[in-house]
Amino acid sequence: MLKYDRTPDKKKSQVPYLDNKLGITNIEEMLKVDYQISFLRATELLNNNELENKPLNIDTLCFIHKKLFDDLYPWAGQIRDVNLSKGYSTYYYVENLQSGIKEVFKNFQKDCKIKDLTLNEFIELFCYYDTELYIIHPFREGNSRTRRIFMQEFAKRAGYLVDYSKIDQKELRKAEDEAYGYSSILGGPNMLNLKIMFSKIITPVKNQEKEILKNNTVEQIINRYLWIYDREGYDKWMNNKTFLQGEDEIKELLKSKSGVEKICKLLERTKQGVKTLNVRNKADKFIIALKKNYIKNYDEQNCKQ
Repeated sequence: MLKYDRTPDKKKSQVPYLDNKLGITNIEEMLKVDYQISFLRATELLNNNELENKPLNIDTLCFIHKKLFDDLYPWAGQIRDVNLSKGYSTYYYVENLQSGIKEVFKNFQKDCKIKDLTLNEFIELFCYYDTELYIIHPFREGNSRTRRIFMQEFAKRAGYLVDYSKIDQKELRKAEDEAYGYSSILGGPNMLNLKIMFSKIITPVKNQEKEILKNNTVEQIINRYLWIYDREGYDKWMNNKTFLQGEDEIKELLKSKSGVEKICKLLERTKQGVKTLNVRNKADKFIIALKKNYIKNYDEQNCKQ
């Protein structure tokens, strides 16, 4: 059960989510009604495609929450103004909540623009944002149900389906706790189990693996690999002033054999600061592709001349 360190109205129950429009004060009865109503409203929302034309931002997340719980809670659709904790987990403090939300959705808007993600790439992003929204816990109650509908819409627009009914909800919650850092006393946050669980329930709409588009710029290796698989590596890349800055410079370098060779050297240097083996392997493949496609072309052009 969620615990609150304060309540907006101390005259009411010490358990704030009992503050409801129906005047229910019994916990068990409250939870039963809560799930019945939210299930009905979720069904309506999905069947009527009410998210179809909405942007994937915090306003839409609040819209989903209000849709699910407006019959029950006077604070439905509103960002919480109380601190929350559960077990060993303490979610974003109220004073940091708005800045945390702003940062997550700023990044989210960038990632929504990355096209033709492979299944593995999408699962990486899906796990990352599922965990980020889990840590933020923007609402006083109903966060998981709201988040999952939002993430299903994210998957739908990326060309994937998410079927939560295929996995045990308690196991999913445990995996989310581990990804958040609930297991920090045993070694810190761990997303492995969450990725495994999502790999069981996320499938391409056309039931086939998407092919990675041919990369033509270093900007794509940053966005598709470092950003997706290793945020720390991405930050190192962007903060190091010796690396390429901007797509214009990249395009200029791609016009010459020496420019392509410079890009390859920079990628080699970047690999040294990236801890994830998978990222380094991807960078290697990109370097090989650059050398094969660009340098070979320049050699052929020189021969013709």
